[in-house]
Amino acid sequence: MQYHVTSDDFTLRPSSHQHALAHSKPNSECLQPHRNTWPSSLKERKAGSYAFDTVPTLVKTPWEHERALRRPRSQHFRQGDHKPLPRRIFAQVPREVYHCILDQLESLHTTPWSVNAAGRQASLKSVLFVDKRWHRVAREHLYRDVWLPSNDDSSRRAISAPRAKTPLKLLLRTLEESPGLAYLVRHLRVTAALAIALDSGEGSAGGRSGAYETLVEIISHCLNLELLSGYTPAICDELSIKLASSLVQRTKLRAHVWKLGTADLGSARLRRFDSDTVVNLHRWQQLETLVLSSSSDRFLGSGVLPAILQQLPSLNHLMLSGLCRQDYH
Repeated sequence: MQYHVTSDDFTLRPSSHQHALAHSKPNSECLQPHRNTWPSSLKERKAGSYAFDTVPTLVKTPWEHERALRRPRSQHFRQGDHKPLPRRIFAQVPREVYHCILDQLESLHTTPWSVNAAGRQASLKSVLFVDKRWHRVAREHLYRDVWLPSNDDSSRRAISAPRAKTPLKLLLRTLEESPGLAYLVRHLRVTAALAIALDSGEGSAGGRSGAYETLVEIISHCLNLELLSGYTPAICDELSIKLASSLVQRTKLRAHVWKLGTADLGSARLRRFDSDTVVNLHRWQQLETLVLSSSSDRFLGSGVLPAILQQLPSLNHLMLSGLCRQDYH
């Protein structure tokens, strides 16, 4: 180790000649100590310029190794992380970026042949609790495409009260109590379980009637509904006509399927469902896709199709199936 002593560490003594002058001339200025901080010779090394034979390194003790192993991984990786961005930067991100992120999240639950509706709903619910901005965007995605649950309450009877509502009725209650959420609904998707309940042959007094009534009420609350997919009832009874009438009242509908089955001539309401009624039901100014399928024993009339097309200015796709020859001009 090299030491470098400066003049600040001691007081210089004056020489004998200077000491005599100081006593002979008391009024003269006292000599100030001379301070030199530079090396006394050129060969003297400066501080910090010593070259070691081996570079010194720090060696961890065994207990320091054990502490590193016991430390959580999150803290271990956080040492090299940069300072997090301030909240105001995320607040300035365009809303479209949030929608793109959630679209990518929904695509993870979608395959070419199936959709994991429960997983999609769980992921969007988790995003709801991030912050207010994520809550608003995730709520739009959650209610934009609604997968209608089953109307079966058999799974709830064993663990809840006898009067517990079905998942479909719970959804209806949510839309009734929160009109703002019903305003966000654009697409209603009927699941396979609900479609089986709607097609069941239990009669109007059984579960089929209850499922139809609940579905009709849900449609009546969704004022901005654009599409109902997953189920296409045949217009052949009172319940199917009631469902079709509720869809007619949704003015922003973009796609609709008419499946005119064999009518029960004993029903007075079905007898009124004639050609003029079918023409007057097409009031959709934004309808882009129309599918009309009829049975061979049902006659619409030669002027029905032109009258329907004149009332649909936005129509881009038209599909006709099963019509009689007399239905064409």
